[in-house]
Amino acid sequence: MTEASAPGKLLICGEYAVLDGAPAVVAAVDARAHAIVRPATGSWLASGGGRWPFRCHRDSGLQWTGAEPGERGALLAALVAELRAGPWDWQPRPVEIELDSGALQFDDGAGGRAKAGLGSSAAVLVALAAALLPAWALRPAPEELGALLLAAHRRFQGGRGSGIDVLSALHGGLLRAEPLRGASACRRLDWPAGLLPVLAWSGRPASTPAMLVRYAALQEAGGRAAGAIGELGAAARLAADAWERGEITGILAAVSEFAAALAAVDRAGRIGILTPEHRELAAIAARVGAVYKTSGAGGGDFGIAFTDDPERAQALRAAFREAGYAVPELQLAVPGVELGG
Repeated sequence: MTEASAPGKLLICGEYAVLDGAPAVVAAVDARAHAIVRPATGSWLASGGGRWPFRCHRDSGLQWTGAEPGERGALLAALVAELRAGPWDWQPRPVEIELDSGALQFDDGAGGRAKAGLGSSAAVLVALAAALLPAWALRPAPEELGALLLAAHRRFQGGRGSGIDVLSALHGGLLRAEPLRGASACRRLDWPAGLLPVLAWSGRPASTPAMLVRYAALQEAGGRAAGAIGELGAAARLAADAWERGEITGILAAVSEFAAALAAVDRAGRIGILTPEHRELAAIAARVGAVYKTSGAGGGDFGIAFTDDPERAQALRAAFREAGYAVPELQLAVPGVELGG
């Protein structure tokens, strides 16, 4: 039996701009996806209370022998497709696979659980690969593994997405990354001492694929839209540079500038990044004297505020909660994929 886990992520800066080759800063969070793989006489995938049998062969690929299991099954199918498409010497022996991403979901306020925008699909894919590939006699080098996982996740997303969440799940910590340049185009950063993040859950999940479609339409529009996208990329580079220097005053200013550029792109493309909830959270943060931005695709999910004042951070948590928003205490910059429980 092999067990692996991989962290979710919070995008600190650079969302959307990273799709055009700009750098992004991303932090791994202590909400992890888990995968367990056991040798078996017949193969099946278990996730979310369901169980789905399958067959897998190097020549014919993955075949479900009953109903298909949805997103988690699509992740496994994407991984298998990339193994078949590449120069991999793999041996798909029968295995039992268990996947659990419950820690990457959040209370939806109606007694259920919803995706939280923490990169759950990437975390599941990375944990799955770490547990499954050794069982299939495959142990790629780190850079080869990164390239394989980036390709598999892009296949899963229909060619959209930057892959920043894959690199975060793989490497962990705080990263400056440019995933469109490949799996090795990232370097580790130190979290600046004295910079205090305050997270807030907007209260509803977002549809990242739909928002990526609207952003893609903006990319093709040209004219004023191209100007807004160019300014977003410039702001992302300035922000990444500020994070790399680690100087708090510069980071706060750069994050504020990036948030303004992102809002301009949102208006230009009517993407839906800044929902009423995010606007309210931003206004609360401004009154307290903190800098706020959406994290990731926006349209719901998480936002993140920054300050260098512990009293302001405490006041901001209280103000967010008083306004009805959950303020989770997630640890940032945690380790990446790990074998074992």
